[in-house]
Amino acid sequence: MQYKILSQTTNTYNEDRAQVILRQGFTIFIVADGAGGTGCGNRAAQNTIDYISDMEITKLNVKNPRYWETVITDIDSYLISQNHGGETTVVIVAVCDNVIYGASVGDSSAWLIKEKDQIVDITTAQVRKPLVGCGRVNPTGFGSIRMEGFLLLASDGLTNYITLDKVTETVMKHGIDAGFPLVDLVRLPSGNLWDDITVIIAKG
Repeated sequence: MQYKILSQTTNTYNEDRAQVILRQGFTIFIVADGAGGTGCGNRAAQNTIDYISDMEITKLNVKNPRYWETVITDIDSYLISQNHGGETTVVIVAVCDNVIYGASVGDSSAWLIKEKDQIVDITTAQVRKPLVGCGRVNPTGFGSIRMEGFLLLASDGLTNYITLDKVTETVMKHGIDAGFPLVDLVRLPSGNLWDDITVIIAKG
């Protein structure tokens, strides 16, 4: 599977994190957007990435959306135990045998762009709050969804400021290299960004 990651900020530091984990028989894509108002959102996002990266995950578990809900619930408890007070969104998308499974919480998104006029919001049913790290997280699992076209994971620094037609047009034109063109579409005239932006684009 081909993929590219892009993370951009014009702030003092970037509270977004992203990771692609390659395992035997499956691939895991993660975007976590630390909540700026919680004080240690960047730590919460990084702790989330590290937690998943260190997990032993079987192919059987990958195909169970409830498993991914449990993973997010466990991360929620883990962040509480770290006692830094940070919170974060998280989107976990696992692709196994060309099928998508996973879970999410918050306002980061995962979209499947099948063709120029067709985009599927994989995370449409997710609960926005409370976030991971608050101790009361309510994750929403998804799958199985056939992996077709391009998979796009993004933090709300992109998704809050762009229309779906612009997303599909840009991804269909640039493929997995669409990260910079997407960011440029939401850039302010000053060159700054409204918020941190992190994008993963993949194609099977």
